[in-house]
Amino acid sequence: MIPTPNEDAFFDMLLGEGVSPPLVSQILLRLLDHPDADRALPVTPIGVTG
Repeated sequence: MIPTPNEDAFFDMLLGEGVSPPLVSQILLRLLDHPDADRALPVTPIGVTG
């Protein structure tokens, strides 16, 4: 699996901000609307525009 340039930038941003690995996992689950995501985590995904 090869990350896209946007995914690389996202992970670089999280690393630069010092986000802990467990929180990164929770953010990803929330962004992907996964059933195991913490719904209390205040993450607002950016919608796709056309």
